[in-house]
Amino acid sequence: MPVAANPSYKAEVGSAIANARAAKGLPQQKLAQRIEVSSQSVSEWECGRSAPGLEPLRRLCEVLEVPPHVLLAMPSSSSPQGDLLESLIARIGKVNGEMMPSLLALLREAEAEARELRAQRRI
Repeated sequence: MPVAANPSYKAEVGSAIANARAAKGLPQQKLAQRIEVSSQSVSEWECGRSAPGLEPLRRLCEVLEVPPHVLLAMPSSSSPQGDLLESLIARIGKVNGEMMPSLLALLREAEAEARELRAQRRI
């Protein structure tokens, strides 16, 4: 089920996916095969015509080796934790209520990652 998002956000997500895919040197077709979607889906995401649902997003993160906040066009982990959480909460408000449990899991992962990165900077 695709994420309900405004066109500019879809474009941001698409750009993030395209950049991460290019950084890994993967053609769209190869990425599509690895995450078990059509190459047309990857193209539509990257062009901002649609956005991946939660399961394709999870597989994208695994294959591209990036945390969810990168592909969801969230603030960088250098932002204060409050900004990251506010942004995630705003994004959750735009998504179908049926997806809430999965999004909350992504929120927890992003929050833990942000804490870990801040802790690493203090060392």
